[in-house]
Amino acid sequence: KTNKLSPIKQAFRAIRFSGLIVEKENQWAISLTVYHILMISYGAIAVGESGFQHLVSLSNSSAYRAFSVPFINSFYRIELCLVEENLLQFVEVLSTSLLYINDSTKALNILLHQKKIKDLFNRLDKFSLKILQDQEAGEHVKSIDKENLFAKSFRVKFISVFIPILLWLPPISLITGIIGDYLTDFVKPHLPYQLWLPWSMDEFLPYLAGMVFVTMLELTTCIFYTSFTIMFLTFTNELSACLRILQARLETNGPTDKNIYKYHNVIIDILQTYNGIFCGPLYIEILISTLQPCGFLYAFTKVFKNYNPAAFEQILKALLCVAAPYIVCSCGQEISNQKRLNKLLKILNEDKYGDSMSSVCLGTVHSVLCPQLVQEFGSRCWEVGFFVLE
Repeated sequence: KTNKLSPIKQAFRAIRFSGLIVEKENQWAISLTVYHILMISYGAIAVGESGFQHLVSLSNSSAYRAFSVPFINSFYRIELCLVEENLLQFVEVLSTSLLYINDSTKALNILLHQKKIKDLFNRLDKFSLKILQDQEAGEHVKSIDKENLFAKSFRVKFISVFIPILLWLPPISLITGIIGDYLTDFVKPHLPYQLWLPWSMDEFLPYLAGMVFVTMLELTTCIFYTSFTIMFLTFTNELSACLRILQARLETNGPTDKNIYKYHNVIIDILQTYNGIFCGPLYIEILISTLQPCGFLYAFTKVFKNYNPAAFEQILKALLCVAAPYIVCSCGQEISNQKRLNKLLKILNEDKYGDSMSSVCLGTVHSVLCPQLVQEFGSRCWEVGFFVLE
């Protein structure tokens, strides 16, 4: 039944349990949205409170009182984090904060732009269905896909492994955390996320309730990240198919085909809308991804020395954080691989089409990691958000 749906509709169906795309007529979807909003709101409070308590504990330490100087207390807090035994706790709190900021930024961005996102993907869905009706171009696209069979299969395999591991991370964290705490006589509970809880975990039942609650919060953030990834990949794949069709039409019919320029304008408009909505969270992910693996790897080395099963959780989180930027890069690479559009510009410059046609510029996109002005194909390329328009 789902095979008859378009890829975009399948993507929206796949993320229906995240509650990010609200369906007002579906009470179950509204309930999920409210639940996830409450969880992510508590997470923001708990992460902030955890960081505050950590700084307070430093302020109350004898070392801090000895070195306390007005106006530079914050610098000594940082120094004490580096010289005292609580460095591991500080790193875990910092890693949790970065992870939470990354996920919650994406989720809140989607929740705040519900109507725009629905309209954007509906436009892309209708446009891709319309442009894919070109049978001659479709055969050409199939031949192009065969050339990229290895790259596409690797990307598909990577995503098919990454997403299930990410969704299995919360129960793995719960199990390894409980086993590790049992082996250490529950001296210090190892929560999946190092954040504040409003009750003591000295007794077993409150401890178990805290572990399960934080695991559910971790599951919410994992679902959010998975949903955003599915939306991002779907957008990239659909747009990539449209660009290959555009290339095929131009190579087959030449620039006299007026539909080429109409389709080009539609693609540019869709890209500008997408950039306006999603470029912020993507830039935040790129910046945070440079720090996240370091914290989890450091925690892994410390926990592994004690032969704590929680080390498996830390190394798994580190590997996921290292692999996550590949998703962003692979999506951009899927588009930038279409450097075949060089051929299209050559066609435009051929004498048989006239000099007036050489000024026509086709659009393509590829991912970039920093603001820059690119000179390519003899035309100017300005970065707009996460993609580059030519």
